[in-house]
Amino acid sequence: MKKDLRKFNPEKIAELDLNMWQAYYSHNFFKLFLLLLRLNHEFFGLDYFHTLQAAYYSASAAINFRRNKEKENSEIIIEKLTKSFKIISDNNIEKFDYGKAAELEFGWWMIHRYPKAYQTSLKEGLAQAMAKTYNTDSLKLKEYADYRAQAMILRDKAKITGKETDWDEIAYLLRKSFNSLHLNVQ
Repeated sequence: MKKDLRKFNPEKIAELDLNMWQAYYSHNFFKLFLLLLRLNHEFFGLDYFHTLQAAYYSASAAINFRRNKEKENSEIIIEKLTKSFKIISDNNIEKFDYGKAAELEFGWWMIHRYPKAYQTSLKEGLAQAMAKTYNTDSLKLKEYADYRAQAMILRDKAKITGKETDWDEIAYLLRKSFNSLHLNVQ
């Protein structure tokens, strides 16, 4: 049975996203995989078999990216993301260009990691990637992207300054982000 990607619980997705960030940044890749299983099921409505497949590919891409700073193998990462997005698209009532979605997803990862190397802002990259998945105009997702980018920048600043990450503020921004996404893709 195909799922409507527009029907999701933004509060639950924001919480899962926050937990995934914490697992990712602490290099707890097994926990990241388990959280991706939940995210693929909750956000994208995949059955358990497809959830497992999509989580495997997306976790593999994220781990590869995390471990290979300044040596990113874009071909391998995009290939894994493409497989994950294909599973999501194939099980969605509204198909989307999963290859382009994977490229845009990897694009914002790179923009986030190397912001000075790109003309596109992190906000634009986030909005474009999510807009491709929802077959909508990225301008509709500016607010979603703005809150999510603010959360990322907050986490980055804490790391740079050596201060403790304000996970409560990041959680607040992610809730605002996913609530905006939910509102603007209906």
